Amino acid sequence: MLTEFDTFLKSCGIVREHTVRNRPQNGVAERANRLLGERITAMISEAGLFKAFWAEYLLHMCMFWIDVSHQLCKVLHLMSYEMEKRKVLVI
Repeated sequence: MLTEFDTFLKSCGIVREHTVRNRPQNGVAERANRLLGERITAMISEAGLFKAFWAEYLLHMCMFWIDVSHQLCKVLHLMSYEMEKRKVLVI
């Protein structure tokens, strides 16, 4: 199986490289993944939820995280606009 995969990669011109285990290659993504995993584990543990639905919990946690960060960006943008123009923006 491994040799078939290696020949497939060679035929596509892809060089296969291995990375060292437990060494982050992309610190931002690794931290975000770890943070989500820890939050879901805490949520399942504290609320006594079923572990079988961890994928759904992850989906909702990501949606919540994106919504909160989007709202925060809007607030920070409005605050910077108000500070720059020295007037309050009414929406």
